[in-house]
Amino acid sequence: MSKQVTLTLSPAEYAALVDMIQIADWVITAHEEEAHEAEDVPQSEPYRALRNKVLSHVEGTDLEDRFEYNEVLGGYAETAEYEVSGRYRELLDEFENRTFWEELVERLADRDLVDSVGEDAIDAMSVMERYEVREPYCETYAEEFKQNGLSNLRCR
Repeated sequence: MSKQVTLTLSPAEYAALVDMIQIADWVITAHEEEAHEAEDVPQSEPYRALRNKVLSHVEGTDLEDRFEYNEVLGGYAETAEYEVSGRYRELLDEFENRTFWEELVERLADRDLVDSVGEDAIDAMSVMERYEVREPYCETYAEEFKQNGLSNLRCR
């Protein structure tokens, strides 16, 4: 038998927890398929249930105006204003922006490295060797995007 966990949170801690849950919900559900391939139940269901459990306590808090219970969804939904301008959205936007540039640099560097030395040579390298050979490509792309953004990136 599992022990129940009880948390006592200050209003600021609860607000931070709600932001964390919003971020996690976005990561889990943003690209979710309608249902898990092997089941009719979406993979996110246990997380959505926990999200709703936590959000069921917003009434009477400073967060009350950011969420509303939606009968159709059977759970809590963000208000339009909070969805666009909530603190969690700022954190997600910053994360997505940084991730975009890092992924772009790394994927272009990987492509150029394969073009330069070939996949077999890369596979034969140690992790450290691969890093050392790849790093100049990453630095070049990082500097290019820092200076020019996407302005010079064109299809052939």
